[in-house]
Amino acid sequence: MQKPDAVVALGPLRIDLQAGEVRVHDQVVELTRVEFALLAALARRPREAVTRQWLVEHVMDPEREGTERTLDVHVSRLRRKLGAQHGVETVWGVGYRLVPGDGS
Repeated sequence: MQKPDAVVALGPLRIDLQAGEVRVHDQVVELTRVEFALLAALARRPREAVTRQWLVEHVMDPEREGTERTLDVHVSRLRRKLGAQHGVETVWGVGYRLVPGDGS
């Protein structure tokens, strides 16, 4: 049985934090480990701006991929996979936040 907070739903975007599955309009979206971890971190704080530095420190492996520029690349790829109207929004001067897409 899933915990009630195991699935985050924002419009047509569904993130199953327990199963590690992401769907947009009921279609599975294949993500890398880092992309999923990034989306999960934002999903736990929907609509809240999360700093780039916090994401680098808590989501990415600082030994391998821990730069803000690398984070930006992961966000860009995540946006492309989710679709422009779903998901990750830039908060200028701060970082990123997860917002509802259409249909919410």
